[in-house]
Amino acid sequence: MTHRLHEPTIRMYYRRSMSMPSSSTGSFSESPLKPRRFRDHLRASPLSRFVRTVGFAPLEKDDFLVAHTERYVRDFFAGREPLASSNWFPWNARFADSVRFTNGSLVAAVLGALEQPSQIALSPTSGFHHARPESGHGYCTFSGQVIAALRAYREHGAVGAWVDLDGHFGDSIEASRRFVPELDAALPFNINPAGRHGDYLRDLSAGLARLEAALLEGKVQYVGFAHGADSHEWDDLGNQVSTAEWLEASRLVYGMIARCSASLGRPVPLVLALFGGYRKDDLSSVLELHVADLAVALSTLCGHDLAYEPRVTRPRGRGWAAELEPNAPRAVDAGAAPNGEGPGEPQAGPDDDGPGEATYVDENGDVWVIWEGTPPPPEEVVPAPGFPDGHIEPELLLLAEETDDEELRAVLMSLLRRPRDARRTPRDPN
Repeated sequence: MTHRLHEPTIRMYYRRSMSMPSSSTGSFSESPLKPRRFRDHLRASPLSRFVRTVGFAPLEKDDFLVAHTERYVRDFFAGREPLASSNWFPWNARFADSVRFTNGSLVAAVLGALEQPSQIALSPTSGFHHARPESGHGYCTFSGQVIAALRAYREHGAVGAWVDLDGHFGDSIEASRRFVPELDAALPFNINPAGRHGDYLRDLSAGLARLEAALLEGKVQYVGFAHGADSHEWDDLGNQVSTAEWLEASRLVYGMIARCSASLGRPVPLVLALFGGYRKDDLSSVLELHVADLAVALSTLCGHDLAYEPRVTRPRGRGWAAELEPNAPRAVDAGAAPNGEGPGEPQAGPDDDGPGEATYVDENGDVWVIWEGTPPPPEEVVPAPGFPDGHIEPELLLLAEETDDEELRAVLMSLLRRPRDARRTPRDPN
């Protein structure tokens, strides 16, 4: 609160056309509805007086060609399959039009922050950081970060960095570097911390230290920060940090921006975005985290003294997995089991002694016990297949194995079984 080089208000680049008008997207993710829902939630919060809404122009179809193939851009806007739904959303013309506005919001926020560095710019958007040059992917349609970075570099000569605290590695930047070699110069930093709890915060701190040095040396001119709510341990698709740790991550990022601004004697241009967050039972918990992040920004950078405690509810059905024994007998075989159930389905096991516990057999025939609620002692817990530290969500794991919906299975396996090594690939110019 001693550094007040940034303006006391945040400028939010929002238009109604950014959001789908319906109450559901017909998909697991409802990110196309998020800009409007966030705007409404923010309006009802005590922080609303610190945020000013401004308009912007949507991107034209040709604007996407800087980061995507002509075939993908053409087929997506024409609704031509399979590329039209390669983002994992069912295609419709209204949604296709909305992505012109979400991407336009992020581009306008980046350019606005460069033109007025003292004004923090907020783009209440998501749906960018898994897109590929040749297709959508993982509920992301176009690579808005890449498009905005190239515009900033070509129009202002500005080099940027992204701190991506979404619960899943933001790979669209890395996937675009071969397609647009200029991106190495325009966006050399893509920080995505790995690990859980203390390891996560230490990894973030290490990445921020490298970025701080680059800012002070003039190698980077602006920072984009997306604090996705799906890194929270109670998110449907995340399990990295507690509420206190999630807010500490906010303080680490904004504290670094404050130190750099003070050392440079001028405000570091800062762009904010929302990114992920999945709570089918309570979307308000996701929105509360995003608002709490803004409160930290306003307190750290804008001179306000805000004590905002997010109301994040604990969901039911969080689980833990432990292997029964190293060479446990197969409960099911490659074909139909004697009881008629197939591989990967929950079985009644020898240790299934009450409600909230079940046996799970993975695709390799290894037998696991799944607990809902209180986990077993730590020494009994080993990582379940593809799930760091043994922490899983039983419903999602079993649904992925049992569902006949190929799209849903692909979603769950892509997001939940992402190799941990893939999360440790931030681009470091040094």
